[in-house]
Amino acid sequence: MRRQSAVVMLAIAGSCSCALAQHGVLVEWGECNQGSYFVEPPQGLFKDVATGWGFSVALRSDGSLASWGWAVRGNIYSGVPNGNDFVAVAAAYFHAVALRQDGSVVAWGEGNTYPASSIRSPLHTPTGPFIAIAAGEEVNAAIRTDGTLLAWGENYCFQPVDMQVPGAGTETSFSSISGSGHHFVAKESGESGMLRGWGPGPVCNSSNYTSHNQAAVPSGYEIPRQFAAGHAHSFVIRQSDGAFHGWGLSNWGQTGVAPSNPPTSEYVAPPVPMPALRFATGGYHHGVGLTEAGQLIGWGRNSVCQAQPPSAVPTYGSYLRVSSSYNHGVALRGLSCYANCDQSTGSPVLTANDFACFLNMYAVEDPLANCDGSTGTPVLTANDYQCFLNAYAQGCP
Repeated sequence: MRRQSAVVMLAIAGSCSCALAQHGVLVEWGECNQGSYFVEPPQGLFKDVATGWGFSVALRSDGSLASWGWAVRGNIYSGVPNGNDFVAVAAAYFHAVALRQDGSVVAWGEGNTYPASSIRSPLHTPTGPFIAIAAGEEVNAAIRTDGTLLAWGENYCFQPVDMQVPGAGTETSFSSISGSGHHFVAKESGESGMLRGWGPGPVCNSSNYTSHNQAAVPSGYEIPRQFAAGHAHSFVIRQSDGAFHGWGLSNWGQTGVAPSNPPTSEYVAPPVPMPALRFATGGYHHGVGLTEAGQLIGWGRNSVCQAQPPSAVPTYGSYLRVSSSYNHGVALRGLSCYANCDQSTGSPVLTANDFACFLNMYAVEDPLANCDGSTGTPVLTANDYQCFLNAYAQGCP
């Protein structure tokens, strides 16, 4: 099942200077056998979204948060923090983390046996300020303003989080991070910053956990264009040539390489060869990527349609980002500059064609035409025309 609601893309740095600079709609899939548990996402404009196990959390354009889904664990819905100063969100398992404009963080949802005052709880609130956040199962990580890392919670062996990052010194500066399961991957600062990974690894001797080296970045892929952590696998797209590579657990082909004995049901085989990808994201036992041609593709376990994103290339806008979690995924379909409706690249960028594009989009009631982000009935009104005119007048960055 697919759902759409208006969103505004969050810039990579974690903020957006203009609400309509990157405007899109949220497309969600998965959970196809959940029946009455299905919950529609909220309407309106959003800047960021993250997915956990059966729930999603989104950042509205006014800086406030919303959470929805079918999972009923902890206070993942009732505990959504108040305020309109949030700039980023992350989620995993049954908890979520949000980053405020002042660099502080807040977490809510279901934790472990430790109180939130303990650094061994994923609901702990460490002292910032921070510039980036990531979430895993019962563990979170963040990058401080000086580029150093901090993690809190427990690993899969119910041990305090190990912050030893192989190959990185204690003062190494990082700029971006991704987490899922019980490992993280983070990129060092700078254009040629190296990709580093860490997690419980082979030192975690427990019958509950087997290492699949999902945090060990493969040789030749250390400088990334884009990267993501899945539950027990990871992805990287190499900066130099855009080559995709996955590593870690691949019993369902989630790394992008089919297992020697592939499952006979609830399975989508990885494409051979893997097409060129703009970005990829790792779920629980699956992966989802966006091809250079603008098409979403999925592979791996498909028990609840989580590896079956919408396959059509959008008529209006394009997919700007994709996120996938345990049993569902989301993609942001939109425009890098909302006024540039036809996505032209010539000079001038904005022309009369953009007006015609918006009118056509409005005529077919495409959710992307909801320029003002209204949530009433009808959703599309004359205010959207005025909103588009204002966006056109502001121009593109």
